[in-house]
Amino acid sequence: MLTLALVEKLKTSEWDELKRFIRFRFPRMREAVFSGLKVLRKSGSKALSRRDIHRAIYPNSHFNDKVVRYLLTDTNKVVFEYLSYKQLSKQPQKQQSLLLQELSERKCSRAFDKTYNQELNRAEKLGHVDSDALHYRYELLSLKAKEELGSGKRSSDIFEESSLFLDLYFVAKKLQISAEKINLNFILKKEWNDSFLKTILEQIDNGLFSDNPYINLYRLIIQSLTEPENESVFGKLKSEVPKLMGSLSASELSDLYQYLLNYCIRRINAGKLAFQDELLAVYQSALEHGALLTNGSISQWDFKNVVTIALRTGNVDYAREFIHD
Repeated sequence: MLTLALVEKLKTSEWDELKRFIRFRFPRMREAVFSGLKVLRKSGSKALSRRDIHRAIYPNSHFNDKVVRYLLTDTNKVVFEYLSYKQLSKQPQKQQSLLLQELSERKCSRAFDKTYNQELNRAEKLGHVDSDALHYRYELLSLKAKEELGSGKRSSDIFEESSLFLDLYFVAKKLQISAEKINLNFILKKEWNDSFLKTILEQIDNGLFSDNPYINLYRLIIQSLTEPENESVFGKLKSEVPKLMGSLSASELSDLYQYLLNYCIRRINAGKLAFQDELLAVYQSALEHGALLTNGSISQWDFKNVVTIALRTGNVDYAREFIHD
């Protein structure tokens, strides 16, 4: 049952928040929905039939399948909206983007300009260079361009800047997705021919976007995947990642370290045992910067790999300290 699968994922602290959200978002929502949620919460992971739910909510009435199905449809709707709200609450940039859009549509020019300038300054101060940051800059600039058109202004600068960040975002995201695809193909043993990617790579190699560190970083990643024998690429990549340390999200940093780790493992599997020391060095750097942690914990696989490679390279003391820490 979809509704049960949804509510099973809710934390204890989220139940009261869900009820408050429904009261606010759907002030006329019938009480049967709250009763239905209560029944589902009490059931835990126990499978419930529609007849069970009907009996719990309407103990003195004959079973009516249509009533329960409508009730579950309404319950799904409010839980889905609550989960959307939870996700939006984790994305302050998205909230500000939606706010700017609403201010623009309402012709609140002064409030729009003030909010836009604050967000633009904040984005510049953060200094993030990943694809999400590029997309947000494009989004801000495109909203500003739309606002200027609506107010009768005719400056082309904002449109040019918006177009530039759209290009940067598109190329960065294309490289990011392509790297993931190429990496996955190693596992699936599949070939992948993307003529458009080849065109983009040629343009980058000819100097386009040469001043964008994020795009150049992913160009190196793709090169390390497609030209594994060219070990100088790994050296460049290894030196570039720390330079962007403060400009990337934790998840992005984790992904970058994974590319470095995978490269070392592939070279070791190809008989290049000198990369065992490189692998340990990458693991140590990743640990130092928290790139192997998820919610404060390291996976059992990474734990085992760090100990194994430390022992293989004769770093017994480090293995002991790592296990202890």
